[in-house]
Amino acid sequence: MGVALAEGRLARLLGMSFRGAWKKEGMLFVFKKQGRYPFWMWGMRLPIDLVWLKKRTVVGFEENLQPPASRWHLLFPFLLRRYRPPEAVDGVLEVPAGFCRQNRLKRGEVLDAQN
Repeated sequence: MGVALAEGRLARLLGMSFRGAWKKEGMLFVFKKQGRYPFWMWGMRLPIDLVWLKKRTVVGFEENLQPPASRWHLLFPFLLRRYRPPEAVDGVLEVPAGFCRQNRLKRGEVLDAQN
């Protein structure tokens, strides 16, 4: 699977926000320290799945997260729901909605460059 790496503060803030199509199959966020980093749907135009990773192992996921129905969230992002992993993670993978189901992703599965 080809993924883009979210490097730098701006890339981490935006993720797949404001994009109308997937150029890669996903976006990977890697953190130096494990934590319960929140993700939101600010500026999202595409439905996504979030995969929570600890040392490349799936510890959970959120499926079929839909973009906000209105553009009001752009002015009032504090109203958006924050999605947090079930435990501290060091990586998060944003992928198109349906990825987890299509790939029968399970907790405990190890993702590597071959997956």
